Amino acid sequence: MKYRKVPILCAAVSSVLKYSFTGTLVVAAQLTLPAQTGSKTQPGLAPPPLHWAWTSIDATQAWDVWTTAAEKVEPVVAVLDNGFDLDHFELKSHLWGTAGKHGYDFVDDDDVPEPVPPSTYHGTFVAGLIGADHGNFLGIAGVSPNARLMLLRWDGEGLTVAKRADNLIRAVSFALTNGAKVVNISAAFVLRKTAAEDQIIQGLLHERFQSAASSNVLIVCAVANDPLNNSDLDDPANLFFEAPAMFEFDNIICVTGLRPNPERQVYEYGKSSVDIAAPAAGIPGPAPDDLFRFDDGASFATAFVSGSAGLIWSIMPKLHATEVRALLLGKAKLLSVNTGKEWGHKPPAVHNGALDLTFVKDAYDAYTNGVAYGACFPAHAKDRP
Repeated sequence: MKYRKVPILCAAVSSVLKYSFTGTLVVAAQLTLPAQTGSKTQPGLAPPPLHWAWTSIDATQAWDVWTTAAEKVEPVVAVLDNGFDLDHFELKSHLWGTAGKHGYDFVDDDDVPEPVPPSTYHGTFVAGLIGADHGNFLGIAGVSPNARLMLLRWDGEGLTVAKRADNLIRAVSFALTNGAKVVNISAAFVLRKTAAEDQIIQGLLHERFQSAASSNVLIVCAVANDPLNNSDLDDPANLFFEAPAMFEFDNIICVTGLRPNPERQVYEYGKSSVDIAAPAAGIPGPAPDDLFRFDDGASFATAFVSGSAGLIWSIMPKLHATEVRALLLGKAKLLSVNTGKEWGHKPPAVHNGALDLTFVKDAYDAYTNGVAYGACFPAHAKDRP
């Protein structure tokens, strides 16, 4: 396989569902790192180092296992976001569905989940991190090489919080009904515990995700980008609750963002409620009109985890969603005791640690030899208390 170099943006949803737009648009050739290990005219050149995000999760080792795997399926990853460029060269050959119907737009109630206005790049960016093409010698490489991207637009400008929640519920239902194995939600409603209308929204969201808990589908959700202690959100004295990330169901993974600095600070944290951290700073990804941009945020950390789940399922398709979740969390890399100290909290900042795909080879060997997946887990594997 010809690996491409991959240099994020993080979105969170508050009562106004905020997304970050701080990056600079570039064309693929302007990415500061080479696109892959070789080129069409000079294949096989020794690759320069990958971007820190892909290196930190050991993506290339996992891709090596994927390349040689005897059995491969195309996992369907539903990307629930604010719109997508269906014609972007990184995405168009990896879309779920048939021509003209690759998902749904719950904002406009039609089959074309495109961004409105075109500057709304967030969904395109997230989808690219999960499943961007590996063989076009341009841009980035998605974590899951053969994922089928089901694109579901549920958020748009000017919508009320209630309408957004209704759209999200409908989008989750669509994903479950139409065969998604992974559902990526790079957003979080920050709801006021004392507001009657927010309590209703929380209840409706909880009902939808509770009914999804019995499905064989993994739901990966972002926390907000603020330096808050997410564990405290369960405290009765705290006036806010983040949904759906803080719903404690066996098929939900709550993700925060991780910086590349030596102490690897996380964004929002919480040793009892945030499951895992993944790269979320200075990440490149696709933007509408075949462009790219660099950005930061937990939204993109979530995409790295969803892509990793898709990669695992593509070569170990008989695993249950709870088993894929257990592998990702149980094999997370323990973070330094100094992680996130800039925020003044005490470790552990994240319940399991940082995303790390080093385990994929051992897990795949065990899977193909009929060894119980649990034998691959390290001693520190644990769920939220």
